[in-house]
Amino acid sequence: MDKTVKPANLSCGQAALLSKTFCIRITKPGKDMCKRAVLAFIGSLIFAVRCSADIAPDEYVPGLTGWQTETWADKSDTYRAVRLQIQRQVDRSEDRLNLVSFYKREAELKPQDPLSVFKWAVASEEARHFITGENQYFLLMHGLMSALATPTSPQNREYDRIRYLVSVEYNWQDPGLTSVGDRLLRSDESDEEVLIQVAFSHSANVRYAATLLKRASNLDPYDPQPHKYLAYVYLDAFERNMSQTYYGRYGIQELEKYLSLSPIDQDAAAQARHYIAETKSDLARAGKLNFPRFNRHSEQPRL
Repeated sequence: MDKTVKPANLSCGQAALLSKTFCIRITKPGKDMCKRAVLAFIGSLIFAVRCSADIAPDEYVPGLTGWQTETWADKSDTYRAVRLQIQRQVDRSEDRLNLVSFYKREAELKPQDPLSVFKWAVASEEARHFITGENQYFLLMHGLMSALATPTSPQNREYDRIRYLVSVEYNWQDPGLTSVGDRLLRSDESDEEVLIQVAFSHSANVRYAATLLKRASNLDPYDPQPHKYLAYVYLDAFERNMSQTYYGRYGIQELEKYLSLSPIDQDAAAQARHYIAETKSDLARAGKLNFPRFNRHSEQPRL
């Protein structure tokens, strides 16, 4: 199977957006309609398999408690210090799968200890962008939603933050998560990971989502993730209305920035190049044949 169409390192929700975009692209009328129809079927199959791998049957945990009533009276200092420590470990580790596995075993030995569960959740969330072996990674994630089902007492923002980030991976369509993300963001507007997920949940509002993702990019200019998500927001808007060619151009620019910021795995790079080629082809069909001479300041989106 062609790796260029694989939705690598994405949550179920992110795969849904990309699968929709991909299938729209490859089923456009043309001389190779039959080939495109076959590819569309393959794309939808990849999406179905990807989502079935994302969500194991016992991971459906309806209505995680505490989303709307949290007071966050505790300042979360201990949890924040632990999160920063694990982030440094993940950044420096040469075997991130083993690191996540270690924290998972610790949490399984002490299931009633919220700090142990928190460590497992943070290690998984921080490592997911670096791990390309998806089957191994999701095996390590198995059971995490159930472990996070109950909030700490008293509640603290750090624990609810990781509950939100992990929950978005599994239940991206849960309307309650949108309000939780917005509340977390209001409490700390410099939280890059929350910024990215909140922006993605509001991807239909291109202006708002782009504002959040640009803010996330400014927090860490060397992080490729905000550029990836911003590209997807722009490309999805372009697919919804292909007369808005500036969205296609901005999407290409963001994917090129994403490619320039290593490390990213080969599958993700191949996917990004695939989308760049497809979008350039769409822009050419729209009559915009002067792409190499495009000046990003000469055509501003009318938002």
